[in-house]
Amino acid sequence: NVSVQPGCIEDYDLVEVGDFSTIGGTILTETVSLGVQTTSRTRIGFNSHVSEKSIVSPKVVIEDNVTVGIRCAVPPGTNLANGTQWTGKPATAKSQGSEPCSDDTSADQRKWKYATTQYCSLVLSSFLWIFEIVLSLYIGLVIWENLGWWGLASMIWAPATLTLVGVWIVTAGAKSLLLGKVEESHWPLYGGFHCRKIIVDHLVTAHLLLWIQIATIFGSPLVGWSRLRTAMLCSLGVRIHSARHAPIEIWTAYDLLQCSGRASFGGGTTLHFFSQKDGYLVSNRIYIGKDVFIGTTCALVAPLALEDGATVAGHSIASGRVNSNETVVNTTIMRRPSDQQPRNMVNSSGWTMKSDVAELASGTTMLAFIVLVMGIASLSEISLDDSISGVIDGISVAPLVAVGVTVFCYAASFILPLFVAFVLLVSKKAIVGTYKPIVVQEGSAKYHVYSWCTLLNAMYEGIFMDAFSGTFLEVVFHQCMGAHLGGNVYLDGVFFFEHDLIHIGPHTSIAGCVGLAPHRIDRTGNTLSKLIIGGRCNVRCDATLHGNDILEDDTTLCALSMPLIGSCLTAGTWRGYPAT
Repeated sequence: NVSVQPGCIEDYDLVEVGDFSTIGGTILTETVSLGVQTTSRTRIGFNSHVSEKSIVSPKVVIEDNVTVGIRCAVPPGTNLANGTQWTGKPATAKSQGSEPCSDDTSADQRKWKYATTQYCSLVLSSFLWIFEIVLSLYIGLVIWENLGWWGLASMIWAPATLTLVGVWIVTAGAKSLLLGKVEESHWPLYGGFHCRKIIVDHLVTAHLLLWIQIATIFGSPLVGWSRLRTAMLCSLGVRIHSARHAPIEIWTAYDLLQCSGRASFGGGTTLHFFSQKDGYLVSNRIYIGKDVFIGTTCALVAPLALEDGATVAGHSIASGRVNSNETVVNTTIMRRPSDQQPRNMVNSSGWTMKSDVAELASGTTMLAFIVLVMGIASLSEISLDDSISGVIDGISVAPLVAVGVTVFCYAASFILPLFVAFVLLVSKKAIVGTYKPIVVQEGSAKYHVYSWCTLLNAMYEGIFMDAFSGTFLEVVFHQCMGAHLGGNVYLDGVFFFEHDLIHIGPHTSIAGCVGLAPHRIDRTGNTLSKLIIGGRCNVRCDATLHGNDILEDDTTLCALSMPLIGSCLTAGTWRGYPAT
């Protein structure tokens, strides 16, 4: 009766979780400093809840009936006492935690029903995946038979894209049939609605979003286009003006989100529509008005209303009502002075058209490289066909299948990530060249060119990171992209933007999901500046740094932390937002 979200636990051998606990945040079991890796155990007690996007550091003991809140950072070695609730960065005890687990027989029956639904969903999902793959292969075969090798090369994106359309229709139909219109309400935890919701959630996350990624890999020019994604979201009940840069949680918001105009979402922003309270699954709405600006790595927690022109500062948690003349800083809503009211973001038809072109160009870039590679391969197509057919005639089917599967897995796990890295490297050099400190006005030609390159990174860099994060290849890749890295730098899945402006000293360790962003995006445009990290520094999970930030030698920036943009952090340990 333990619920653990995929990828939340770093090393399962070092984590102990008690009955009826749920894990949605990240449980860390290791740290790397000055080239030394240290592993530690973490214990989570009975009926405890670790919320989404929270960080539990090594050597932490979570006792029974404890709740760790959204975006809460628990420092190493902390003991979370029985029956407490923890929030903040660093974590502090707030009030009573989870309710003691009930011995109600009906609740136990619902949990078994929920677990059975999960199992059946996974089993049926496997058969659905087989059907989807066969459909995609069949479409590719039809194209090859009718248009030949060059036709397949130019239409290589079509099989995955058409399969994506089929998955979209199935998912939208399942949502309408199983959930209908999702209203603000509450349902028994693990009850009928909860079971139906997990089926639709699985279709969205394990099929629809994955086929979007597959179509992206094959260079589909349509998948990166926000208008198509907006149509998909609308079919799932989401009322949104544009899906451009929209957080992934929007896909499972269903009818609980309304975004009435153009809004700017910072990277890493999350939205939380459902919560668990007193044995119930509770849903609430989020409303986002026009010209709303949301900073880096924010959490929007329902119920929430962001009125026209509202602002949420980076690394903040917004809930309740934020008026047009107000800004959320950390968890506090502050009124802006009248002389600091922001101007409206650019939203003209010309701006929209240029953004559409940049999005379509991002997908077409990968397609161009795929066509080039297949074109080179076609030069030896006839000779290879003759030699291979002679060899294949004398081999039985089973060894051929085994060899084919082996080659495919090798290509998917090794060659594809390297190909993606090559595409990103060449594209960056061709489109941008070298990033330099500059102020780029929103709506200008250079703004959209930079957006083109940024979209390419967002769409494809994760493929390389999934394969090689934490290895020397990650360091080599970022160096080739233009980052200035000292000796013995350790990276473990770090998100780099504008590589040429990032300088990292020797013997520095940077943990997973850290964002190094030498830009500062606001309503007027994008300001690029240098980001400097000294030697022997530690930047821990989900921390963020921007342009003009400086970390001096021997500085530690704790998990889920971010300094004010333009800060200089001296030697020592800094945590929270703004980092102190």
